[in-house]
Amino acid sequence: MMFPLLLAMAAGPTAEAASKGPIMWGVGPVLSTIALPARYPSAVPEEADGNVDSVRGDIGIGVRAQAYLDREYRGAARLKMGMAGSAWKDTQFTLEVDKKLIGQSGFRALGGGGLGFGSQRFGSANDGDQELVMGTLIARAHVTGQYRTKTQAYELGFFLVYPHPLIQEYTGNGGNTTEVTGGFYPQFGIEAAVYFGDFQPPKKKKKK
Repeated sequence: MMFPLLLAMAAGPTAEAASKGPIMWGVGPVLSTIALPARYPSAVPEEADGNVDSVRGDIGIGVRAQAYLDREYRGAARLKMGMAGSAWKDTQFTLEVDKKLIGQSGFRALGGGGLGFGSQRFGSANDGDQELVMGTLIARAHVTGQYRTKTQAYELGFFLVYPHPLIQEYTGNGGNTTEVTGGFYPQFGIEAAVYFGDFQPPKKKKKK
């Protein structure tokens, strides 16, 4: 239900979005890393503090599919997996809408956001039995610069993601698992993507 709602919000202000099918589309890999906080996360529940590792030097690997509703708006679906050795695993799935901010042919800037769900796991390099796991609701905002040809698009941008924790479970020494609360998990970072598809918009009809 979420994706049709996002698409409807994007398509509403434009007449061209009512045409059949997307005018352009693309699919491709996305690489990302968290820049702030320097060590992730900002805070964990009190029970896990000092017992699970904070991480740095992470890498995010994902895939994103996008469809342009018109020359201004596009909808997208993203699957991302983040990792930092054995200390941290992060999975995110989001449905997104972007709008062109500036630019015409060639280079342009876009901004947008999305909603979704995921999971996170924090472990301990010193004690493999200790871990903090959670399901998350994802809220995301991003801005990106894009250069595209007829069949490819290259993007570099910044993102702000907040994985809101749902049920959090901490497993301590002895294997005892308890439900915990608290923690603060925002992610601000950089991402780069290459898309392959059809990026040649239909020619505008000449006015009679």
